[in-house]
Amino acid sequence: MEIILTNYSMIFLTVAVVLRLFNTNLKASLASYGCALGIALGQNYVEPIGFVFILIAIAVLQIHNQKNLDNLIKAALWIFLLVFGFNLLGHKLTGFNNMEVIYEKPSQPAVYYNLWINYDSLFFGVALFIFKYEKISFEYLKRTLMLGILSAVMVIPIIAVLASRYELLSYEYFIPEYLLYWVWIAALYALVAESFYRMFIIDSVIGNRPYNLTKLALIIIFSSALYALQPVLEMSEHIKVNFIVGLLYSLVYVYSGKRVEASFLVHFLVSMIHMFFFTYSVFGS
Repeated sequence: MEIILTNYSMIFLTVAVVLRLFNTNLKASLASYGCALGIALGQNYVEPIGFVFILIAIAVLQIHNQKNLDNLIKAALWIFLLVFGFNLLGHKLTGFNNMEVIYEKPSQPAVYYNLWINYDSLFFGVALFIFKYEKISFEYLKRTLMLGILSAVMVIPIIAVLASRYELLSYEYFIPEYLLYWVWIAALYALVAESFYRMFIIDSVIGNRPYNLTKLALIIIFSSALYALQPVLEMSEHIKVNFIVGLLYSLVYVYSGKRVEASFLVHFLVSMIHMFFFTYSVFGS
């Protein structure tokens, strides 16, 4: 646990997210993000080549965010960020020393409980959030979060039925030794996934224009297909369930008025229920 307690880069990264949520000053959030990246580089969690990759992503995001950018250039930058981000979230690029910080054995034959700090996906996903997030009023935020809770009440039983149908999960009540740390990192991962697969991919395509239902359906399917191909458990049943889960998160995002807070809350609550009450039993033997 000494590694966890001295991992100040995650603290500054979290502060960057909080500042972006409640402060319209982009510079304050970027300053905290820069501290996090500098600490990770100094402690060799991020190597020089990984540092360069993140700087490239930030530079492209800044250009992509410009209002009067030519549509062709904007589309090319979007494709670059899509491919670049998918590879970072999939841990396919070098330069990042991702760490397994917690490893606990379940009471039954099943996949072990483990927690990784994936610097590649966390730094890219938080950068996306900082540049793409649009602040809303506190009252609107409360309504959005309430919608997220109501959506979770509908979505979670559907996911439970799907997981049961494919026999992916088995019940196991689990309270990790370092509970708050698990919750903290799980929240960051949920934010990263929703920032990329929902806020970036869907919102960048449909924008603020009146929705074209065909285009909306296609981009939701595309986003969910990418989400399903995450390198979690590489088996067809898990990919099928993940695809449907991605569809549900995308529908919550669109229905909430493209508010990442709503889909984030559903994603986070699903992760917490999974962690506390279920484990992947299918690979146990």
